[in-house]
Amino acid sequence: FHHFPVVDNDLKVHGMLSDRDALNAILKHTDIQHHPVSRYASHPVVCIQASADIRQAAQTLYQYNIGALPVVNDQQQLCGILTPSDILRTLRHYGPMELWA
Repeated sequence: FHHFPVVDNDLKVHGMLSDRDALNAILKHTDIQHHPVSRYASHPVVCIQASADIRQAAQTLYQYNIGALPVVNDQQQLCGILTPSDILRTLRHYGPMELWA
């Protein structure tokens, strides 16, 4: 895993912790165990609705140059994470490329 969403008790997304964020925290701070993970996570977070089209998700990943996109439901609760690899996997399994143009 390369990205971890940081959520509250209601599963609302408040940050994203990447593997790079974690590595930087370890390299720069010696007392990371005394702080909440939210201190090292990136925020604000770009999210996408679960009902969004896969093309919209791909455009969002590209537009914001991000490696993971939290997927939220109508109550803004985390229900998944979408990555460029997920989109490529979908393209590989479904339909000719002209459907995605």
